[in-house]
Amino acid sequence: MRTFRSLRSILAGCTLCALCSACSAMNPATGNGDAPDTSDEPEKVSCDDWQEAYCTWMDDCGGLRFAECFERVEHVDCKSKAPLERCVDELTAGDCEPATGCDAQDVADTAQVRAACVTFQQTYCEYLLTCQPSIYVSKSACVSAFDAQLQCSNAYATSDGYDACLTTLENPACDGYPPPQCENVIFTQ
Repeated sequence: MRTFRSLRSILAGCTLCALCSACSAMNPATGNGDAPDTSDEPEKVSCDDWQEAYCTWMDDCGGLRFAECFERVEHVDCKSKAPLERCVDELTAGDCEPATGCDAQDVADTAQVRAACVTFQQTYCEYLLTCQPSIYVSKSACVSAFDAQLQCSNAYATSDGYDACLTTLENPACDGYPPPQCENVIFTQ
């Protein structure tokens, strides 16, 4: 009888040991087994991810073609507190419901872009006063008229051609109105 109890204790101990070993081998905290390592942080959604999701949504839902949309948002700098993860989830949900707070103007950090827009307006007006002096009587009158058409308070991005445009405006040859390199250099909502 005593041998039977000893044998049963050994078997129970081996079974428990085997179960614990199996648990240990599958424990993600130890890094053993096939279980994923849970110590890694999940990947954070980036501004690039938002741009891709936003333009795919625009293309799929009939807003803009992907390439045209991407040209408008590729230079968006996203706010540090923009809800990018929620936006990407909602934009990639497969429906055409607008994602609240996920448009370019909502997500973009617009302070620098709006300053660039004001610089563009002022530089463009200086160009006009040099090359087309009969259009406006002063720089302030030009900027006021310009602001009615291009409201810098709504600017969210500049295009690749922004710097080339400013260079053209600052060194006017007065051979084009408007200079072709200055078309669509500021994007607004």
